[in-house]
Amino acid sequence: MFRPALLAALTLIPSVPQAQTLHLETVFENACVAPYDLFFGETEDYLRGWGFEIFPNDDWTAFEHQRTGMQGFYSSNPEDMFCRIHDPNGNPETADRAARTLLSGYFGKTPTALTPANGVSAWGIPEGGCCHLVIEIANRSPQDMPGGAFMSLYLRDR
Repeated sequence: MFRPALLAALTLIPSVPQAQTLHLETVFENACVAPYDLFFGETEDYLRGWGFEIFPNDDWTAFEHQRTGMQGFYSSNPEDMFCRIHDPNGNPETADRAARTLLSGYFGKTPTALTPANGVSAWGIPEGGCCHLVIEIANRSPQDMPGGAFMSLYLRDR
């Protein structure tokens, strides 16, 4: 039988996020969009909290989630900031809707449709006088790896 103090302490332990279902749009929001202004400064802690393995490199950081197969990478280099996530179980249509919602919700601007560089759709908002902050959706990678959905966040010249 549990002692009352032990039982009370157990109720204070936060729930473990790995028990919940990971969705591409949620991970993308919290790992890429929310910490964008911080040069992805909180991304690694967020990903570790969900059970992602982190693989730092000189130029970028890769990450992978063994259970879901979700993987990606990001760069915090102010001259070439980007964040890209692939979910083999993701849906490009759902990701496309989320892209518009995230851009307008976080940056307070209405996104416009842009020509995608490598994907099926791209949405952007003006960033400074030179660029668009873009979320691009793809159903395959530039290396022609099909399946699921890809979401990328990056700056692109207008």
